[in-house]
Amino acid sequence: MQMTETKKQQNYLKVRSHIIIATNSCHVNITKNKSTFSLNKGEYYFIEKDSAVTIEIIKIRAEEIPDFIELSQQDINDIIKIMRPFYYKLENLTKPDEHVFIIEIDSLSKELFKAIKKTSCSRLKLYKLACLFSKSQKPQLLFNSLVMSAAVSFSEKVRRLIETNTSIKWTLSLIAKEFHLSEIAIRKKLSGENTTFYQILLEVRMEKAAMLILENIHQIGSISSMVGISSPSHFIKTFQLYYGVTPKQFLMRHR
Repeated sequence: MQMTETKKQQNYLKVRSHIIIATNSCHVNITKNKSTFSLNKGEYYFIEKDSAVTIEIIKIRAEEIPDFIELSQQDINDIIKIMRPFYYKLENLTKPDEHVFIIEIDSLSKELFKAIKKTSCSRLKLYKLACLFSKSQKPQLLFNSLVMSAAVSFSEKVRRLIETNTSIKWTLSLIAKEFHLSEIAIRKKLSGENTTFYQILLEVRMEKAAMLILENIHQIGSISSMVGISSPSHFIKTFQLYYGVTPKQFLMRHR
């Protein structure tokens, strides 16, 4: 989950993993395919992994932020196994239009959320997550979403390939060679998932760059090379266009 901060106490998140968000007192807007809607303050939501989704967080007070629970794909796979006896219906197993699901707020869901954040027992955490998901207003659709998301998309396969070595100067022809497909076929597959090779490449490079900058042990020239960009000046310009701040400003804001 990658966060970008602005001067107006606004943060922008790209949803790279499944998350549960407690909005608290913040204004939270969800954008996908140029369509935006707002989440209610003080509610819990499950948001499925989707690189096309952007979360905008507007803090009322600088010290108050939403709470997040980030879930790995393995977490999701295990939760599906727990919920499967109760919700698996082959005839109803279709991809829901929703990608955000509200979770009922009551004393139980509040206790579950807190317990999930604190527990160190992975097995107990999974059962509590399954219980929390069952508190969704649409538990069947949420379960369907989990099952459908378990299948790895082609864009995710491309992303994972690039992530194996970000220092490579990846091109569409290299990707096509790795997947034994034509460049046209690659474009069509990615277009069908509302993305492009160059968009994925940029996202992977900038996310990697942000992590390296926050480590604060590498020079800009080294970071530039580590994310496959030859020119440090071009890297700085690209980083600033992507995050809205220079690498130095990014580091200062996140210290």
